[in-house]
Amino acid sequence: MFKAIRFPAFFLGTLCLSWLCMWQVLAYSPVEGSKNVTQINTNPAAREIKLTLLFTFPGEDDIAQDHGLWDAKYLDVDGIGNYYISDSRYHCVSIYDQQGRYHGRFGRKGNGPGELLNPRQIICLKNFILVNDSGNHRIVFFSYAGEYLKSFPLYKTYYEIEAIEAGKILAVPIFLDPNQALIDVLDFDGKPLYSFGKGKEFKNSMPLNSIKIAADDRNVFVAFENLALLQTYTIEGKLISEEELDENSMKEQRRMNIKRDQAGRSAQPGFVTIIRRIRQTAGKLFVLTGFPKIQVTEFKSGKIVNKYWAERESQSFATDFNVSLSANQEVAKIAVLLVSPENQVRVYLVNTAQNQE
Repeated sequence: MFKAIRFPAFFLGTLCLSWLCMWQVLAYSPVEGSKNVTQINTNPAAREIKLTLLFTFPGEDDIAQDHGLWDAKYLDVDGIGNYYISDSRYHCVSIYDQQGRYHGRFGRKGNGPGELLNPRQIICLKNFILVNDSGNHRIVFFSYAGEYLKSFPLYKTYYEIEAIEAGKILAVPIFLDPNQALIDVLDFDGKPLYSFGKGKEFKNSMPLNSIKIAADDRNVFVAFENLALLQTYTIEGKLISEEELDENSMKEQRRMNIKRDQAGRSAQPGFVTIIRRIRQTAGKLFVLTGFPKIQVTEFKSGKIVNKYWAERESQSFATDFNVSLSANQEVAKIAVLLVSPENQVRVYLVNTAQNQE
């Protein structure tokens, strides 16, 4: 007969303590003000649409004429479809038309009026263009003719900005203090208006509070890039919802990042960037992810409605994108900016008539 094995009380206590510690590794607290974190599961009705490559730019002729891109990570598109791309080699903004043909540059290296140093985000509004002139710690305004209009200094280091026509700039500071707000709101003269958003509590790593943002005149959308976590706020900063993306690859990467955080900085090789960029247009939210394939996920009213994807080479890394809508507000084209294996923009055609992949 088998005898029952009795575990010493201290062993059981140690086992329970270990289980609780493991739970802390895998769990993080929902944002203050949010009663529950809901999960956005893969919608069975959502279409998976394979993208068709239409063209890429810059081309070989552009590169031969020194009109290529170098460490270009950010783009935006104006109202007629021209592409504006920040370039860290020439410290300028390069312009390409709807067909990807080179149309010139504005800005040059320096710290004077109209000069830039390591420009980051570009925001095309109706009457002018904003540039996050990160190396000079300022926001610079240009006309669509490339003329310098004005600038104002920044008194924090902002790695991400967004702007809306209503005269507000949403700026994301480097997250150094767990008590600081996620987003500062400035007016178009640089005056601080208010701040909002609360980060997550982790053992060691503030990078897990790194976010991407998008906004319209009513709402602000926040994506925790290393957690695949989405938040929606009113433009005044009131939290509306908090949701986790629940696809298998994202869940695994989220767990990996939290475990690496718990292991400590010296023990972990770095965090996996799950969400590369988010965009908002016509009441729809779009999220760019880059693994295991290049994918743009379309959300409407908090639900996944479409997933647009393209095959990904082993060394490719996407950093930004733009979505063009048709007259009936359907997605027509998607442009994706890659920094490797080549620094180029790939413009894809969306064929919604094709079967699900």
